[in-house]
This record gives sequence, C-alpha cells and structure tokens, in this order.
Amino acid sequence: MAQITEELARDALKKCEQGQHPPLTARETQQLIYAWLERERMRRALHEIAEEWAGAECGEPLHAQEAYAIALAKRMYALAVEGPKP
Repeated sequence: MAQITEELARDALKKCEQGQHPPLTARETQQLIYAWLERERMRRALHEIAEEWAGAECGEPLHAQEAYAIALAKRMYALAVEGPKP
C-alpha cells in the first residue's frame, strides 16, 4: 500500500496535464480525496475565523499579542483563499 508523496502527486499531475490517467491505486486515490476534503474543511474554518477577526478589529491593537493574532488570522485567510500552488 503506497502513500501519497509530493513526488507521486507531481508525477500524477504531469500525467493529467498530458491527458493521461495517472497510475494511482484505490488507496492513493482515497488519500487524495480525503486530503482535498480536509483542506476544504480547513479553508472554510479559516474563512470563519478571519470574518470573526475582521468584525472584532476596532482600531489599533493594544498589545503585541493582539497585533500578532490579527496578522496571523489575515495571513491564514489569504493562504486559504489562494489555495495550494502546484
């Protein structure tokens, strides 16, 4: 039973770009589907967090921790919106 690795994923993507079906096992296909579903779940959660922070932001943060948390939430939201790059 093979595990999906970055190399395997990139090779599969190349095959798809060439109009060919990549030689993936059922388990590898299942891993990719689960990973995609998990990524979507996390993207939605990050969107909700960013919306909450955007609504809570009222002027300048009082503490460094608040500034860091706001910047981190904004960065996570931006990454979620952009999605993974091949």
